[in-house]
Amino acid sequence: MNTLFAPLRELGEYEEIRKALDKKGGKVSVSGCVDSQKLHMIFGMDKDYDIKLIVTYSDIKARELLEDCRLYCRESYFYPAKDLIFYQADVHGNQLSKERIGVQRRILEAKPVTIVTTFAALMAHQLPLSVIEENVICIGRDSVVEERALARRLVAMGYEKTYQVEAPGQF
Repeated sequence: MNTLFAPLRELGEYEEIRKALDKKGGKVSVSGCVDSQKLHMIFGMDKDYDIKLIVTYSDIKARELLEDCRLYCRESYFYPAKDLIFYQADVHGNQLSKERIGVQRRILEAKPVTIVTTFAALMAHQLPLSVIEENVICIGRDSVVEERALARRLVAMGYEKTYQVEAPGQF
């Protein structure tokens, strides 16, 4: 990969972008080059940044960029917008929710990740990170879990206790 990024480091614009990233707290807009060049620039600077966010205008364009991103980084994920058209939500099932939760999990675990998304997905209402963190239950392989305490915690989180689980949100 070093051979791929060595020519970038010789460009004056590359150094300007690096300085802008350090100055502006990790945010910069790059325009005037084709998508493959933008991705080359993004991944040429990835040493210092664990989370990279690429935002585009449509789901189709985002999925195309995702395929190109996987050339540079296997830990690239698509963060879809919530589907507002109900018939499309039925066709996709819970695929969109799985993709969204997968990206959120990577962020919470503080693992390096590249996220490709759309403006619509960024505009969707999200819970604050503190609320998400306090509502995560971690159970290890060697952990001992008290059933009643776990049940109380799940009920407090909004789950419904039932004797026969038939729908999501029940236990």
